[in-house]
Amino acid sequence: MTETEDWNDFDTDRATFSLQLSFPRFRSANIDQNQWSDDGFAIRSFITGRNEQPADTDADASVVSEVSENQVVQLGASRDQEPSELDPLIQHSDHQVSYSRSYLGQMGDCFSVGWVTSCMASMNWRPFAPAVVHDQPPDEERPSHGNHPGMNAGYRVTSSEVSIEETRDARLLTHIAVDFINQSKRSGNEADRDQAIKYFRRALYFCPPKDKHRLMYLSNLATALVARFLKRTTYGDVVEAVYYYKEALLLQPDGHPGRERALLNLSITLWLQYAQRGVVQDLNLAIGYHQELLRLRPLGHPERPVSQSWLGNFLLTRFERLGATQDLEDGLNQYREALHHQPLASADKAAALNGLSNGLLSLYEQRGKMADLDEGIDRIKEALLLRPPGDPLRPTSLHNLVAALLARFGQRGNPSDLDEAITFARHSMAESNPGHPFRISDLKVLTNCLTRRFEETGNKEDLEEALSYSREVLELYPEGHIGKAGALSNLAWILFVRFQEQGSRPDLDEAIVLHEKSLSLRGTGHPLRFVSLGGLAIALLTRFEASKKPGDLDEAIILNREVMLIQSESH
Repeated sequence: MTETEDWNDFDTDRATFSLQLSFPRFRSANIDQNQWSDDGFAIRSFITGRNEQPADTDADASVVSEVSENQVVQLGASRDQEPSELDPLIQHSDHQVSYSRSYLGQMGDCFSVGWVTSCMASMNWRPFAPAVVHDQPPDEERPSHGNHPGMNAGYRVTSSEVSIEETRDARLLTHIAVDFINQSKRSGNEADRDQAIKYFRRALYFCPPKDKHRLMYLSNLATALVARFLKRTTYGDVVEAVYYYKEALLLQPDGHPGRERALLNLSITLWLQYAQRGVVQDLNLAIGYHQELLRLRPLGHPERPVSQSWLGNFLLTRFERLGATQDLEDGLNQYREALHHQPLASADKAAALNGLSNGLLSLYEQRGKMADLDEGIDRIKEALLLRPPGDPLRPTSLHNLVAALLARFGQRGNPSDLDEAITFARHSMAESNPGHPFRISDLKVLTNCLTRRFEETGNKEDLEEALSYSREVLELYPEGHIGKAGALSNLAWILFVRFQEQGSRPDLDEAIVLHEKSLSLRGTGHPLRFVSLGGLAIALLTRFEASKKPGDLDEAIILNREVMLIQSESH
C-alpha cells in the first residue's frame, strides 16, 4: 500500500503565490523627500534644497561573506549528523543576517527584512513541495520511535527497536520530520520545526543522488527551510533553500510536469535571498527563471496573471535598485496585462493594482506627468477596496496613498488632497496598535501631514495633535536607535513653532534641550548634523532676543559657523 504524507504548512493545491511586494513610497525625487525623513518637519522648517543621498548599497552588499553552495549541500544536509565539522559553517552563515540588515537598513522603509518577512508570512505565498510518497507497511509492522518527543501515537514500536539518532532510513527520518511538523502546527512551537528540519536534512543526506524519491526529499527540506525563514529571517535558511530548489529544478527538465512549480519556487526564493543580502545577481536570476515560467503559461493559462504580477514585482524591484527605465516600463506592462486578460482573485488583484500603482508613481517621478500620479492614486484606492481592515498589506497601501496625495497636493495645492491624506493616515494609525511594527511610521506620517496642514491653515488643533504624536514617536524609540535623533529634532521644532504662536517660554526651553540631545547623537560627519545645528542655533538666538543672555548669542554664532562650513563643503 502507499501513503501520502501531507506534512507541510503550505497549500499544495495552489501552485502560485499571491503576495506582491508593495514598496512604501517614503522617498521620492519629486515628492519632497525631506517630508518623509526622520527630520521631515525640521528640515523643511530650516533649509530647503538639501536632499540626503542614499549610500552605495553595492559596497555594503559585498561585505556579506557568501557560503559556498558546495559547502551547503555537502555539510548542510548533514548539519545535525556531523556537528563537529559543520557547526562553524552554519553559525557563520546564520550570522550574516547582521550584515544583510545593514544593507537593507540603508534602503529605509522601502525595503526591510522585518517588513518583507511579515508581509510574506501573512499572505498566500505557498511553495509547492511534492508530498512524500513511499511504500508503507501495515500499522502492525510499522517501526516506531516510542516516546520520542513530538511524535504521534501512530508509531508503536519501542525505541529499543530503532535508534533515531543512528538510523539511515530516509523513509523513517521523513516520517519523524512529518510528525514534528504536525506538532509544530498544533503547538506553534518553533523548536518542533527545528527538529523537523534536522530530520529532513538527514533524510536527504542518506538519499542516493539517483534515488527516484530525491526530488521529494529536496522539496520537503527546501519548503521547511523557507517556512522557518519566513518566521525568523535566518540568512542560512534561504541560502540552503535556494540550493535545494536549484537541484530540484535540474531534476525537472523541459517537458517535466513539475517544472512550472519548480521555476516558481526557485525564482521567489532567489528574490527572498536578494531581500536578505542585496546581491543584484539573485534578482537577475529570479527574473530569468520567472520569464521562463511565463513562457510555459501562455495567454489563457489560469495562473498566467499571477505570474505576470510576480514578474512585474521583480522588475520594479530591480528598477528601484538600478534605475533602468526599461525595467519600469516592462514591469508596468506585466501588471496591466495581468489585470486585463482575465479575472483575478481579490487578493491577487489587490497585489497587481498595488504593484501597478507603485510603477505609476515611479513613472511620475521619472517624467513628472500628473496623469501618472492621478492614475497611481486611483489604482491604490482600488486596491484598498480589496484590502479591508485587518488585511496585513492594507497599511502599506494606506502609506503609499498618503504619500501620493501629499505629492499631488504639493503640485496643485488642492486642500482636499491634504485633507484626504490626513484621513487615510488616521485610518492607518487606527489599525496599528501600540506594538505594531508600522506604529512609529504611522505616527510620523500623520505628524507630517498635520504640520503641513497647520502651515497652510494655521489650525492650532492640528499643531497640538502633531505635538502629541511627536512625543509618542520619541517614547517609542529606545535609547541608541538610529531614529532617536530625528525624533528629538522633530519634537523640538514643533515646540518651537508653538512658542512662536503662543509665546510660552517653557516650550522654547524644552526645544533647546531636545535640539542639544539631538546634536549629541549626530557627531561630526553625520549627514543630518546640519539640521540639529541649525535648529539649536535658531532656538538659542530666539531666546537671546527675549532674555539678552550673552551665552546664547555666542553659542548660536558658533553653531551657525559650523552650518556654513558644512554647506560650503557640500558644494
